[in-house]
This record gives sequence, C-alpha cells and structure tokens, in this order.
Amino acid sequence: MSENSAILGIRSADTAAEIDRVSCDAVRRWPEYSGINPVRDGFDYGLLTRFLLWDKVARAIRRQRGLEDSQFESGLLRTIHDFRDVPNEHSRRARPPHAEPFTSRMRRSLRSRLGSLQAKRPRIYIPFPSPRLSQLIPILHEAYHVLIPKVDLCVPGYDEVDSIYVDTGGAQETADAETATAVLNGIVSGLAAQTIELSSEDRSILILQLTRLAYGVARARRELASVKPDAILLHTDNHPPYIDFAMAARRQHIPAIMIQHGLDCERYVLDEAYASHIAVWGDSRKERYTRDSEYQAERIEIVGNPEYDDTMFPHELAEAGDAWLWVTRPHRPEKCYLPSRSVREGVDILEAFIDVLRVRPSARLVIKPHCCDYSEIYDDVIADSDMSDQISTCNDPLERCLSAANLVFTEDSTAGMDAMTRGKVLIHLHFCQTPPVVPFVDYKAAIPASNKTMLCEGIDVALDMDSSTLNTMFRGQRAFLRDHAGPCDSHARHRFRDFVASILQ
Repeated sequence: MSENSAILGIRSADTAAEIDRVSCDAVRRWPEYSGINPVRDGFDYGLLTRFLLWDKVARAIRRQRGLEDSQFESGLLRTIHDFRDVPNEHSRRARPPHAEPFTSRMRRSLRSRLGSLQAKRPRIYIPFPSPRLSQLIPILHEAYHVLIPKVDLCVPGYDEVDSIYVDTGGAQETADAETATAVLNGIVSGLAAQTIELSSEDRSILILQLTRLAYGVARARRELASVKPDAILLHTDNHPPYIDFAMAARRQHIPAIMIQHGLDCERYVLDEAYASHIAVWGDSRKERYTRDSEYQAERIEIVGNPEYDDTMFPHELAEAGDAWLWVTRPHRPEKCYLPSRSVREGVDILEAFIDVLRVRPSARLVIKPHCCDYSEIYDDVIADSDMSDQISTCNDPLERCLSAANLVFTEDSTAGMDAMTRGKVLIHLHFCQTPPVVPFVDYKAAIPASNKTMLCEGIDVALDMDSSTLNTMFRGQRAFLRDHAGPCDSHARHRFRDFVASILQ
C-alpha cells in the first residue's frame, strides 16, 4: 500500500462506517510508514500498541473532521490525562508483597507439607487474578497446581490456590524509556504519513503508556521464565498487560489459555486473538476469531458461559412495567475506540430519558453505569434537570439491579444478554451513527431505540405487549443465548476443565 493510497483512504471516507474502518486501518498500518522496525527484543510493538492507539486516533479523526464536541471531550480528558500516580497493572508487580494474614500462613504451612505431591501436578499460573476467573478456581484446583503472584495473595476468590514470588528483575528504566521513545517517534511518523496528527495531550499520555508497556513486556518474559508454568490463564488477551503475557508465553512455548468474558461490543477493535488456546461461549465468537484474527489460536473450543452455570433460566418473559433499568456501556473518551462513538452519547441518551419521564410521572429509572462510564456526569445532569425523584444512579451488583427492574434498557453490552437470563423485556439503545454491533434487534430479542422518538415509541410498545408478542421476544432471546452464550446447561465449567485437561495432557 503506497503512502498516497493511505492518504486517499483517509480523505475519501464518507460514511461513519468507512471512517471507522479507516481509523482502524491507520492503527494497524502505522509501522508500514514509520521508518522503524517495530519488533523489539522479539516483541512486535505494532501489535502491542494497537489498544493504546484506538481512542487517540479516533479522537484525532473526530477533531479533523469536526465530528467531536470538543469542549465536552476536552473536559473529560483533563480528568484522565493526569494519571501518573494512578495504580496500574504494570506497576503492581513492583510493589512489596502484602503481609500475609496469620490464617493464610497456617493454611499455606499445611499445604507446604504436600509440596512433593503438588510438584507432580501441572502448574497453571494466573498472572492477573480476577473475579472473572475466580469461579473456575475450585474445578481447576482439583487437578492442577494453580498459582498466583504473591502480591495478589488477598484477592477474593483465590483462597484455594498457592501464591509464588515472581522475579520481576527490577526496573530497567533506561531501556524502557529508549524503547518507548523510539516507538512513539515511529507511531507519530506512521500516522502523519496517513494525515493523522495526535494531539499534544495524547502524545504526552502515550509516551507514559509506552514506557509502562516496555516495562510490562520485559516483566512478562522474566516472570514466566521464573515461574516456569505448564500453562497460563488469562481473562483477556488483546491489551496490556494481558497481551504482554500472551505474546511472551507464545515465545516460550507455554500454552496461553483465555476464556471469553464478554460479547463482541465493538467493530474491528476486538477482531484479534493472541492467546494460543481459547475457550469461547458460543458459535458467534468462534466464527469471528476464525474469520478475522491475524493470529490464529492453536485451538478454539465452545464451552458456554461459566457465569450462567448457576442461573435458573425463566420459561417466559414477565410483562414490562414502570420500574426501568438502564445499563450503560462505557462512554469515557479512552473507551471511544472508533470515530463514530461520541463521548456525549451517554448524556444524549439520558437527556432523551428525561423528556420521556416528564410525561410518565409514575415511571422510575435506575441507571447502572458501566465501571468505565462517567457516572458523576449523569448525577450532575439529573440534579440540573430536577428529576432526582424519578431518576437515580446505582452501583449495586448487576444481579440486584436486574431483579428490581421490569423493563431493561441496554446498549451494545453483555448486560443485555444478562437481562435475557432473567426474563426481562429489553430495549436496545443505540444513539450512534453506525449500526449496532450486538444483534439484539436482529434476533427480535429487543426493541430498537436509536433516538428519542424511537425511545418513546419503543417504551409504548414494551408496555403494551400481549402474550403473543412477549412469546416472540422470548423465543428471540433464547435464540440469541444459544448462539452467543453457548450451551446453557450448567456444565460450562466442566467443559472448560476438560478443555484445559486436553491442553495439558
């Protein structure tokens, strides 16, 4: 691809969908125009940096094309750019280990007596323990020696596993800074050749992120060499610091096992898979990875969603009523990976709700913000609108929020699928220039609402559904679960255990 064709791709894109495609292509292709070799110490920074660039390139294109609300986004960016002292996954390993509680010391002392037995069992290392993986610990611990870093000793859900000191090798600040500077210069040149100019603020944050990335890559290599696991387990693999371990494991011929943790809620940016062995929920994700990922996993297997193993699925949909729940997707600038994603989208949806609720005084809306959404802005908008008696935000667990609602509004979010497992009437909110990614409406599993008028109409439809219409939506939701959540038969954890066993044999 010539430089002229790269420039033409940027300038000739007309539709929002074309602009999104160009944005992702620019992120993929910066090494072609950079004048540097992106491979450093065996690691391809062309791949490792994609996650860091999606939001910045999208923002640059929105700015160049006048697509952004610059004042609103600039205000939000000021709250995230000063992150130097914010804890992060890279720096966590450098901290001294926590003092171990007395009961934990006793438990581990008893375990040490079984050391010879444990040593004979395959070692599965979880470099980043998370709640998403903790539910799999009991079934893995039956057959394997499951290890987590000593610094993560007190993470809830990991009481049954052992911890291990890991060799981080100390900081290599000079080498990290040199790598970060070289890669930054390559990125700036590679994007400039495609007529994309990052803002000075984004370049400032990028150099810090690249320094952390260089450190994280070196740490992953040393850590795996120190632990010498038979396999590692990750809950995601396409962004730092998880991709660092997926790529380091590939280089050291260690199986990197990943289990899906959400739906495909974005175009393009979730296409790649870097783990060598992947357990997916259903056919939909397996098909996409097989079709679109440059890296191909050695094995991809459908296991279902372990989180649904303990779910009692409904036999019909309950009628909608005046207890409404809106489960948001992330709208903060760092989560707007494509130019078509407006950082104001969440506020636009809330303002539409305010108008709807003014003429429905009996209705109450609870907003369950995504953990990466701007809940404080919703609170300000609600206060300014004098609607706090009808609208509120809530940080309760999603399960509790869903139980209390009889009409659920979802964006492109896994939470919409969670609502299906509880028999809720569903409205799919999508105030965006491009079509939705998650096909709730295509399956007739939800009512569409892409603007305020459609939201009003959708609510009217939801509140007036007869038994036949409810049954149609119920069948659509069952079909969606079949294709996207996989077998919902309470055996996903056992299938995952068998998948791991087949790898470690």
